[in-house]
Amino acid sequence: FLFECVQNALICLSRMAGIAAAAKDNEKERMYAEMMCRMEQELGIPFYRGATQMMEFYLRSGKEDEAAKCFETYVESIIHAEDYLKDSAFFGDLGEELRFISNGALVSLDVFREELAQVMQNPGYMKRLRDNERFQKSMEKLSAYMKGK
Repeated sequence: FLFECVQNALICLSRMAGIAAAAKDNEKERMYAEMMCRMEQELGIPFYRGATQMMEFYLRSGKEDEAAKCFETYVESIIHAEDYLKDSAFFGDLGEELRFISNGALVSLDVFREELAQVMQNPGYMKRLRDNERFQKSMEKLSAYMKGK
């Protein structure tokens, strides 16, 4: 139940960051995105939502290198999600019982991770990062991981 509540809180923070971005309130947008990252880090869950929110913030701010670092974090989270969860003081003992919220449904980690990886295979909003070396390496890692699954 706590895991679902945390995910719902992250979704709410993401929406609030989106509202702040639309209002061009950079300070609030960054604050919400940082809260997401901290929440994920402190609770020991993969850095999916926080990393993508920070990535989008940095892209809008014209900081492509920082956005590429966030993308790298995102990819590492997809690849090493089990390790993050296993090491979590809150959720480490739940294992395969964990369900992730995806499009309003609860899905397994494998399904959730596959959906996230597929979305990133065609990142239309990240065209500016395509020439970034860190981004390219992360995409290669993600592609290799998905092929090996």
